[in-house]
Amino acid sequence: MISVNIFFSKFFVNLIIMKQHYCQYYQSKVNSGKTWFFVAAIRSCENLVFDRTFDVQNGIFEFLVPENFEIEFLKFMNYMESRGIISDLKKLDNRFILS
Repeated sequence: MISVNIFFSKFFVNLIIMKQHYCQYYQSKVNSGKTWFFVAAIRSCENLVFDRTFDVQNGIFEFLVPENFEIEFLKFMNYMESRGIISDLKKLDNRFILS
């Protein structure tokens, strides 16, 4: 019985620690004429971000950004926004975190 309690104590401590290390979650609209360029550019920045389409019809992408790369990601996205490639970048609650 004691070993089971120790297991669950360690399990819940690890779960709490892991929950603190989830990626930051962003969404942005990508200009439909520039989608291929944007995807190629962002994926060439290895390990900066994981991207995927959230809403194809409206051109909404979602991004999972490691905390350590958030500043670099925002610099990249601000540049893309200044060139008219993306718009409406917003940070949201990570929808992949189970509550």
